[in-house]
Amino acid sequence: MFGQQLQHLRQRATRMLRGRHGAMPRVLCADDDEAVRTLCVTTLERSGYVVDVASNGREALDRIEQRRYSAILLDLGLSHLHGTTLLSLLRQGRPEMLDRVIVITGASDAGLIGTEGVKRVMKKPFSHHLLLEAVHDCCAFDETVSLRERRARPSGPAVE
Repeated sequence: MFGQQLQHLRQRATRMLRGRHGAMPRVLCADDDEAVRTLCVTTLERSGYVVDVASNGREALDRIEQRRYSAILLDLGLSHLHGTTLLSLLRQGRPEMLDRVIVITGASDAGLIGTEGVKRVMKKPFSHHLLLEAVHDCCAFDETVSLRERRARPSGPAVE
């Protein structure tokens, strides 16, 4: 039963989320735990997503500054730049990115201070199914925003 649900979710994500030029959305997984990164990469790549990884907060910030992500999986306990600090930087400089952030954490509810405005918070350990559902929701939202942005742009040449 669980395998069928997972396969159905993968197929649905593949059909619905083909972005511009037929490419799947790009996801950043920022976690200092290699096992969590491996779980996320394996699950998401099997579903057709393109996944980049960062093992600390500084790497995550660098990747976010270099590339546009449809979803960002962010551990709060990152070294070199804590996850809540990274969220504060996004809030100040790129608030539109908060709708793409999925916080993944083993922290208690008290440790979630500073996560306001993110798309979702997932407590570790989490299932493959929950991971795919969360990323799918972020990417579907991102595609909706992208369509709106493209429709708002004039299609003809600029007139001055």
